[in-house]
Amino acid sequence: MSLKVLVANENVEQNSLYCNYLTNDRDFDIISTKDGIATLNAYIQVHPSILILDSFFSDLKYTDILDRLTNLDNEKNKCNTVITVNNDKEQLLLRNAKKVHSILKKPIKYENFSETISLMKKEIEYEEISREEIDIFLFRLNINIGSNGADYLRSAIFYCYYNFDAFKSLDGIYDFVATQYNVTTDSVKYAIRSALIPFNNSYQLNRNNNKLYTIFDKSRQTISPKYFLEAIVSYLHYKKNKKQVF
Repeated sequence: MSLKVLVANENVEQNSLYCNYLTNDRDFDIISTKDGIATLNAYIQVHPSILILDSFFSDLKYTDILDRLTNLDNEKNKCNTVITVNNDKEQLLLRNAKKVHSILKKPIKYENFSETISLMKKEIEYEEISREEIDIFLFRLNINIGSNGADYLRSAIFYCYYNFDAFKSLDGIYDFVATQYNVTTDSVKYAIRSALIPFNNSYQLNRNNNKLYTIFDKSRQTISPKYFLEAIVSYLHYKKNKKQVF
């Protein structure tokens, strides 16, 4: 299956670098644009699976591009855009994040770039899960879905759902989430552990009554972050793709 990737960047050098890097993957059919209007026209014409959108264009704000694309009937629910930004100020301009999968700060670390694109590729291959589905799971497990820890857990679940090898390293999962939110790995680790405290407290009391709790091993007195992610992701795969992956 050939996936169309639209690289939109006014900086010719950066545009070429991203395109050249992506050509290493034979599954990608790459289109590039160098101004805002051309980006909108190209997107509407080719309907790319992935959009790599820079945060600066002379003719159109990148936020306007996202707003217009979000208003398209078949695009409003597609979270398929990677934003490349020069600084935090440009990122703060973003208000409509419905289509934004990831934000990468320049100069881009190509390890992070490769990891993000690979993840998006896998997301296209597997039955999609939504933020709402994950939030319902977290809420029913007594986790405050308005907390930073819930945000980080949600991103970790998305990451692990589409990247089975992620479970080889919990620190690698923390690092990935930290990159997405531009925070330290320690802050992600602390927030996730804190978010699981009310869950663990309720788990001891309700594991025989709440059906969702049955996906966890009853012999465990405390559910660790790694096991929590493994159990949730395994259940989601069984539910969505009708198969066990671990």
